[in-house]
Amino acid sequence: MIYTMTLNPALDYVMHPNTLDMGFTNRSSSEELHCGGNGINVSTLLNELDKVTVAMGIVGGFTGEYLLSDLQRQGIPSNFVKLDSGFTRINVKLNGIVMT
Repeated sequence: MIYTMTLNPALDYVMHPNTLDMGFTNRSSSEELHCGGNGINVSTLLNELDKVTVAMGIVGGFTGEYLLSDLQRQGIPSNFVKLDSGFTRINVKLNGIVMT
């Protein structure tokens, strides 16, 4: 069994906008939400390779609850400390923008 530790986990919110126009509302063609952080990324890869792993770390708030439920959905066992206050961070990423 391989234990991974992620002290600063994140939710990666990936947007795929068609354009990026300053001062206007920009819409995306699709969005994705992934669990992130080095230890979680390693546990995800190990799980895909059919290796037994346990993801560990610290989470907080509704974002931490989402992260835990997504790990469970992927079949990755976890043992995270849940904080009473604060939130697990969110990274916003914009992919596929054509810049001129």
